[in-house]
Amino acid sequence: MYRSGMILLAAMLLLCGCTVKESEPAATGVQDVQNEESITSTLVSETSASVVSEKTPSVREIPPLTASRSECSGTAEGFSVCARLTDLKSSLYYPDIVNELGADPAVFVITARVRVKNLSENECSFDYTALTLSDGSTPFYRCFLSGDSEEKLLNIGSGKTATADIRYICSPEQAAGEICMELWGNALTDNGKFIPDEFANIIEIQSADDVREHLYRPYYIHRFPNYCFISDKPTVYEFHDPRCFTVGDKRYLSVSYDAYNRSDYAQLIEPGAFVYYISEDEGTPQKTEPLYISADEELIPAPEQVSLELDGVGKLYEMPDFISMNPEGATEFTLIYEIGTLNKMCYFLFTSEHEELPYYSRIDMPKSVFEGYLPEEENE
Repeated sequence: MYRSGMILLAAMLLLCGCTVKESEPAATGVQDVQNEESITSTLVSETSASVVSEKTPSVREIPPLTASRSECSGTAEGFSVCARLTDLKSSLYYPDIVNELGADPAVFVITARVRVKNLSENECSFDYTALTLSDGSTPFYRCFLSGDSEEKLLNIGSGKTATADIRYICSPEQAAGEICMELWGNALTDNGKFIPDEFANIIEIQSADDVREHLYRPYYIHRFPNYCFISDKPTVYEFHDPRCFTVGDKRYLSVSYDAYNRSDYAQLIEPGAFVYYISEDEGTPQKTEPLYISADEELIPAPEQVSLELDGVGKLYEMPDFISMNPEGATEFTLIYEIGTLNKMCYFLFTSEHEELPYYSRIDMPKSVFEGYLPEEENE
């Protein structure tokens, strides 16, 4: 009986052991599935993070401009700025300024060449009025930008640099002071040679009292076809190449001029003062004033082009009150006269409305004789 009981107990224990062993694989399978899901989830998360990281670039650092010794520089509002002074000239060399503010030989213009770099990640426009030039106490009047400079400062790309010329008005005395530039009210760093050495020489020359008596530049006479030479202070004129044109039922005379300013002072030319007296054969000479002008457009204030075209003459403009002269070399221009049936040149007379203003070039000789028949007509 005892033996039978032990056998039965052993059998029961054996059955229990088998049951435990059979249930283990089921439990292990569930755990494996959970582990696989966990691993898969981790891998997906890491892959997604990697993709996001690749699609989101880090913000790049854009280096500022490097300034030369002749430039002042600074960084503010997402822009790096370098500026240098390029010119100090009489305002009379700028017809747009004379036209806007009037002619004044005591007014000078400083031109600052500005480099602007966009340090931001986005396209931005630079407000040039943030730059102020002064003598240390008094800001100079900012007249405007030259040419298309304002457009160049618009929509500057990230990391890109734009260059513009800004003009400031001052007196020679102000230009002789400690010139400095500010950006949004903060002084830019002067790197050693911001004020050009030649400014001092220009200021000394322009401080002389009489603009007509100080002649520095030599003049060499040129010879043109049908040439006439008139010498005067401070400007020398050459008249040459008279030509006649018939356009429709009208006749025109063109005469070319080269003007040389022999002084270091800016002069204005009054083209309407170049008058001819022309007759018909032996008839009475008639006063003939210029009607149009052909010249460098940059020398003409508010140029207004006309539709008339004459072969070899260039663009024609309405007659301005004045034109500016080039700082160096010849100032070339051509005047157009309407002559009707007139055909004989009698004499030239300079009839200026600005005779008492020393900064208007003049011709003192009362009359110059050009007697002779006009050249053959060129039909248009």
